[in-house]
Amino acid sequence: MSISSRVITLLSLTLVLALACVSHSQAAYYRGGGPGIRVEFRIQHHSVAFGRIATSQYCETRAGERFKRQVRVYFGPFDHQHPPRDSTLFLPDIIHLTRDGRIDEHSPEGNTPVGYMAHFLVARVRASSIKGTFALAGTGLFSGEQKADCRTDRFWQAGSHSKRTDGLRFRAKRVW
Repeated sequence: MSISSRVITLLSLTLVLALACVSHSQAAYYRGGGPGIRVEFRIQHHSVAFGRIATSQYCETRAGERFKRQVRVYFGPFDHQHPPRDSTLFLPDIIHLTRDGRIDEHSPEGNTPVGYMAHFLVARVRASSIKGTFALAGTGLFSGEQKADCRTDRFWQAGSHSKRTDGLRFRAKRVW
């Protein structure tokens, strides 16, 4: 085997190993939470490939009755046609990170057939962790025909306050 063929073979093996490392390192999985919130994210190709947020919403009916309900929000494209069974809100759009590694996902107040819904997710993605804030507010029909106003944070309401300071704060550490 000549020197040039050895060099070509060595370069080819190096390229294959480098590509394998790059494709493996492009996906990162984070898990964590904060007071009243649990989060999971998979970041791949500078976007949120998967996200799941579990928390509670505090609701109040027009008659003054208060109750709490569990909320599961899923982010990212799914290979399946249907959202996960336990989802309260399913956002199938791809969330791209900004150039400086931030997530800034929010919806304006949107009217639905039974009321309105608004959410925001603001976070900073680093190699070792994701630190951010999440809130979800809305009006809907719950427990029969009772209309209720619900929100994840006792203080945040759609269209008011600052999304950078209100909401549920979380920190997720990189698992792999």
